Amino acid sequence: MALSEKEKDEFKALLWEARTKILRENKEHFSLAKEKLSANDHSAISNHIAEAITENIRLEESLSKNCVKRLKKIDEAFWRLDDDTFGICSGCSQQIPIRRLQAVPFTEYCVGCKEAKEEKEVRGGLRQRSSLSRQLSAAYA
Repeated sequence: MALSEKEKDEFKALLWEARTKILRENKEHFSLAKEKLSANDHSAISNHIAEAITENIRLEESLSKNCVKRLKKIDEAFWRLDDDTFGICSGCSQQIPIRRLQAVPFTEYCVGCKEAKEEKEVRGGLRQRSSLSRQLSAAYA
């Protein structure tokens, strides 16, 4: 089912709103991290300050990666709107329910395919951890 121009415009507005929200949240997180860093007791020993700076850098990197990942998903949704594949599940090629698209306009999967994908990722992660545990056990045996 192809979207009408009005529906496309509505989804573009939702995507721009999501993009703006992500950027605003990321900016707020950076501001809070900077406040936390500047609020540190400057009379503390240098190790404490170095640890605080390191933690702040890790937080900023994590936030940036997550922000970039989410923005990339939104950009991909804009592309799908342009090439008329928006709303088609990347997993099963079925129409994604309109309510799901309204709730998560940058989604590329229906609920069933998204759950299956996440389950597969969890199992894969468990297998990797299990393999690493076996390797460590063998190394220390």
